[in-house]
Amino acid sequence: VHPIAGGLGMNTGIQDAAALGRTLIAALAGQGGEEVLDGYGAERLPVAAEVLADTSRRYERVMAAVRTPGRGTEAGLD
Repeated sequence: VHPIAGGLGMNTGIQDAAALGRTLIAALAGQGGEEVLDGYGAERLPVAAEVLADTSRRYERVMAAVRTPGRGTEAGLD
């Protein structure tokens, strides 16, 4: 689970759907057998891992900012 800012989950979901469609078409057409199905995970899991890692890095920066007086959510409040 990650924040919705930036649409990272939506973009990844759309890419996952497109890749799954390509994979299923190839499997149903008899191109590569079960190996083509295994390729879906090999293709998409690294993408998902990077999205989550990027989100974690962004989250850490936000949390550091809101802990520093004068930055983050309290900036501009005088």
